[in-house]
Amino acid sequence: MTSVDSVFEIANIRDSYRLEVEDGDLNEVVYSYESTPVDSSSLVTCVAREYPEANYSVLSTLLDDQGQPIAFTRESEKTDKNSVAQKKSSSDGLLSILISVAILVVIGIYFWRIKNRSKDNSNTIRIGKYRFDQRNMKLLFKKESIDLTSKETDLLTLLHSSIDETIAREKILQVVWGDEGDYVGRTLDVFISKLRKKFSEDTNVKIVNVRGVGYNLMLSEIT
Repeated sequence: MTSVDSVFEIANIRDSYRLEVEDGDLNEVVYSYESTPVDSSSLVTCVAREYPEANYSVLSTLLDDQGQPIAFTRESEKTDKNSVAQKKSSSDGLLSILISVAILVVIGIYFWRIKNRSKDNSNTIRIGKYRFDQRNMKLLFKKESIDLTSKETDLLTLLHSSIDETIAREKILQVVWGDEGDYVGRTLDVFISKLRKKFSEDTNVKIVNVRGVGYNLMLSEIT
């Protein structure tokens, strides 16, 4: 709203107008408001909304003193050539304003996505080209989200805590599985194999089997 008002003020456009933001994919208005000359002390700030990435269009309608859309008729244009020129100039100016508003909206969405991406990344751990979301038990790679089981999450957390160091099988079993018996000892290799498969898109991430000792999460330099 602040951006639109500033553009309208520079272009010397009247104070009263209606602005609508339409989702082109849903073909419906998702946000709108009307601006009229009022005492700024009576304004109430709305809670900010967050919208997903979409094909948005911005439409602005000028309003008269009664809050009704201003209609431009051909008859009135014929009666006054100066009025015609003025209206054409206003139309061109409005088009430029709408383009400017659209650019502002795109820029706003871009920075909003960067801000929210940084918030998401603050809760993840980088492992090679992947991000490990421990809280939500997921591996993130580009736009792909790979689900992890609770045991896979605990196992990966333990391996990452001692990166490039070999962790004994006995310690892994104790920390991840506790006292669940010998059966889990035979399935540890299966869980390691599952993790290796989920990291298959990045050859710099390796879970190495140190025979007779345990496992080691190794990260090569990414070039």
